[in-house]
Amino acid sequence: MRSDVPPRRIMSDMALLGISQRVPKSVEDLASTRGVDDRLLSSEFCREIMNAVRDGAKRTVALPKTESDEVDKHSRPALTLITAWIGELARKNKIDATLLATRSDITALLRNEPEARLAQGWRATLVGDDLKRILNGEVGLSVDRDGHLNLISAIN
Repeated sequence: MRSDVPPRRIMSDMALLGISQRVPKSVEDLASTRGVDDRLLSSEFCREIMNAVRDGAKRTVALPKTESDEVDKHSRPALTLITAWIGELARKNKIDATLLATRSDITALLRNEPEARLAQGWRATLVGDDLKRILNGEVGLSVDRDGHLNLISAIN
């Protein structure tokens, strides 16, 4: 911050990630951390890094949770299946999958949110109706010989 230089010009993202994952306890640990090069080991710089690591290790950081990202643990397999089906529909329709549905869109549908984008409009027609049939157990997914997903009638 004192230098007013972007962080990656001081230390690479790989070094930052390596330090955060390994949490070095000594200069030797720091020196053997992935991404840390010799210029980071100068006495003043090294001392600052080690102080920052020690200070950071003392802190508890609560990461914010967003409701749209959370899915009931019983719905996680459905999230995976639905994501795969959306990818297949995107391939068939030659459209980017995120235009059809994002993870937040799928989560909103799984949570039965009234304003879910997959429950109304063109997304409901192209994607949402199939997803409801999958979730209701009316249809399942199978993989054909070419590796493409297909909807199949559920066996009762």
